[in-house]
Amino acid sequence: MHREGAAVVRTLVLLGALFGAGARAEVTRAEFLVPSEEGIEVSVREVKDTGMQVANLPPLILLHGARVPGRASFDLPVEGGSIAAELARTGHAVYLMDARGYGGSTRPLAMSTPAKGRPLVGSHEVVQDVHAVVGWVKARTGQRRVGLMGWA
Repeated sequence: MHREGAAVVRTLVLLGALFGAGARAEVTRAEFLVPSEEGIEVSVREVKDTGMQVANLPPLILLHGARVPGRASFDLPVEGGSIAAELARTGHAVYLMDARGYGGSTRPLAMSTPAKGRPLVGSHEVVQDVHAVVGWVKARTGQRRVGLMGWA
């Protein structure tokens, strides 16, 4: 009986550690500036669930469209308003980037002058920013693959 009792206690301690850690886990956020081309820094928010990191899942980069930056698109500070947090809870490290001229990223100089009707940030420039962030996320996480998700 003594052995069986000790085995039950060990099992309960193990289960308590496993489920207790999950209960204390939380979604965390960290802010970074990633260099793109000369003079441009891309704002990146990292969203993770401290209890759900899964080693074989690739990190995800969420890309915003032409009107609303990353945080407002994917990480609203209201109950149920963060797709980034929901994805983090599945075990992915999630990264939201603001393309240049959006959110916390560098604003091109031309944005200081009156609007002339044409976009000041072109697709080719956003591609450079995405490339820079993909390289940075790979280096930060040690992963070879990165998932991209976005809309325009």
